[in-house]
Amino acid sequence: NLIAYYWTDTPTWDLRKTRVFRQTDWVSEIRKLAASAVGKQRHTRFLREQYGDDIARFNRAYGLKVRSFAELPGADFASVDLNRYEVARDDELFLGLIARQYYGIVGPAMRRHDPHHLVFGEKYLLGDIPPQVLAAAAPHIDAVAVQPGDGYIPIYTPGDVFPRREFEELHTLAGKPVMICDHQISFTTARYPRSIWPYHQRENEADAAAATERFMREAFACPYVVGYMRCQYIDRFADRRGAVKLGLLRDDGTPYDKLVAATQRANAEIRHAVRTAARP
Repeated sequence: NLIAYYWTDTPTWDLRKTRVFRQTDWVSEIRKLAASAVGKQRHTRFLREQYGDDIARFNRAYGLKVRSFAELPGADFASVDLNRYEVARDDELFLGLIARQYYGIVGPAMRRHDPHHLVFGEKYLLGDIPPQVLAAAAPHIDAVAVQPGDGYIPIYTPGDVFPRREFEELHTLAGKPVMICDHQISFTTARYPRSIWPYHQRENEADAAAATERFMREAFACPYVVGYMRCQYIDRFADRRGAVKLGLLRDDGTPYDKLVAATQRANAEIRHAVRTAARP
């Protein structure tokens, strides 16, 4: 019954958004490594190449006073303004190198150990897929897996309406089909007034059901969308967030009738369209 593999669940690649969400990012963590660490050495080599082995030019760009590139692995970057033009540019370029290194290991390993199934790669958050990261992943995946609408904090693309423009841009950039994963539209219930996605939460079940049905129909009207996976089958309360992750069923096992019916209608319509299109 195996169809495909996912890798990491919602990694945060975008440097600016990750700094807001996690107060750190991929490149900053590399800079924190010990001087002897492989990643730190690679970052030093990158900067040396980027500045043509000119330490004075590097110091002007970063506002530092390092005497030579040989000393750079031990330099303290804590005072560097990450918003400086050269620093931000270098960080984006180095992020691409990190992605190529990472996917260059994970991708071939997956194909080597199982060449017979699909690979959907990481479950990206929509709006958190930098072009250089997507370009590094694309050779190793069969479809781009996207979670539209992570409402933990209001910096990601809302997920209660189908983001057609963003999906079309993603499909064009990757040159791959799109797999929609871990999607749901939450709503207020008497038992749980707050979901873990509060920034696109609907007022009631009927509103969420109608929005879900509309989302699915609009998604599958796009020929490059190959699948839809809902997040959460049954209600589960997340203690650390003080909110619920809503399912198709309540936590007592009874269904949300309006939501289930809307999902069934959308699925039936999609199946019918696919079967009709497949007929000779």
